[in-house]
Amino acid sequence: MDQGGTRPLLELLLLIVVRVVRASPLRRLAVVTMALIMAAHLAGELRSIGVTDIWFPFGIGVTLAQYTYAMATPILAWLLVRTSPSPAMAMGPTSFRT
Repeated sequence: MDQGGTRPLLELLLLIVVRVVRASPLRRLAVVTMALIMAAHLAGELRSIGVTDIWFPFGIGVTLAQYTYAMATPILAWLLVRTSPSPAMAMGPTSFRT
């Protein structure tokens, strides 16, 4: 993404973060997840400011995107399970016929 598109995107994300953080403590974890995913998507921009984007633990190359997705995936799964309605509530009120 060029410089012209990155700045408006980051400004929009900052506005979203401010509104989400005000809502509840559980949503703060959603902001952390969003930040991790954005770090994966903007790895090229992070590289241009000096953040290392590939490491070689045990002789195998691992990118910044892989690390951030590895951290974001369990958090995102936990948030989805935590905020989804239970199956009984999703079906709504039921009537029993005899």
